Amino acid sequence: MQLKETMTVDALRANKLRAVLALIGIIIGSAFIILVITVALTGGKYVISQIEAVGTNLVWAEMVRTPDKAQPVSHELTVADMEAVQTTIPDAVMVAGISNMPVTVEVGGRTRTVALVGVTPGYEQIRRPVVLHGRYFDSQDMATPNKVCLVSKEVA
Repeated sequence: MQLKETMTVDALRANKLRAVLALIGIIIGSAFIILVITVALTGGKYVISQIEAVGTNLVWAEMVRTPDKAQPVSHELTVADMEAVQTTIPDAVMVAGISNMPVTVEVGGRTRTVALVGVTPGYEQIRRPVVLHGRYFDSQDMATPNKVCLVSKEVA
């Protein structure tokens, strides 16, 4: 056993450049393996945090329209339906509605299609939209017939 170890040490001494290059390769290879594992674990944590940001206690009901079949207006949820959900489900803390409608606007002589999104009170607390400038709607805005809106960065 002693003779074998002595031969290995002698081989390393005789080929110093080869030994150093092998050592550098092992160090770089190990570092990249650690880096890849770290990136994969961090990416997984990021994805999970994005999913959790939606809310583990959030229920989302949506009516999907198909272009080939017209849906009657009676299939849409109403404010009364939302109030019924609020009173029927005792653990429901907040209920809000949203309505998306594509509209065409003309700005500076150019016609563009934008999404007009209407929401009910409570939407801000549930979805927490980011408002870059100004403020979100308050109860006074909802109660008055004033025409107010939030404009996205792209539309602005």
